[in-house]
Amino acid sequence: MLVLCFHFLYDLQKKARLSINSFLIKELYKSKKKANNLYSYLAVLKIIIGYNKGELLLKKTKTYFASAERLDRDEVYSQTVKILGLKKVISVLNTIPNMVAILNKERQVVFANKAFTEMIGLKNFEEGLGKRPGELFKCIYAHDTKYGCGTAKNCRYCGAILTVLKCQETKQKQEGDALVTVFGKNKEHIPLHLNVLADTLNVDDQDFYIVIMTLKNSQ
Repeated sequence: MLVLCFHFLYDLQKKARLSINSFLIKELYKSKKKANNLYSYLAVLKIIIGYNKGELLLKKTKTYFASAERLDRDEVYSQTVKILGLKKVISVLNTIPNMVAILNKERQVVFANKAFTEMIGLKNFEEGLGKRPGELFKCIYAHDTKYGCGTAKNCRYCGAILTVLKCQETKQKQEGDALVTVFGKNKEHIPLHLNVLADTLNVDDQDFYIVIMTLKNSQ
């Protein structure tokens, strides 16, 4: 019966231009109506569960280093609203000369101070919401995979992301040096020597990570 269900789904899938998930769910409903007994219905259900587990595993492993998961823009914006509620903190961050970014656990920027936005050429930090630091710096490896900063092979050697990940793991302040190679205006490679300091920031029982980057003299 299970083999028959596989053939049944395969033949119908070739005819339908639907995502595999929506297709299987629809066929599950149809099979429930058509089934002569409970076994054929359970067989199709087993296929769906097996597929979904496989798809989830695939999504989680399509990265060479750090996790690829991201929040959508609306979710990021709601986090930014929380951060902007810390008016005194934001005021101080915008007066210091160091570049500062506040990241969520997906390593997306939810706030950046004036020094950071001026460094990367943005009019305001809102233009960079939801992106990761390497994408804003135009790191030469940031788009080696479609999942962006932190997911390429060379990211495992990046002192910046290593510092952030260590902070996330230990929940303690971490410091490290990073050499980040970025694209210039004419696509030339420019090395940035950075000192990176990362620490946790809890707002309304939600963990964020404040990352302070200081540009060192080029070697």
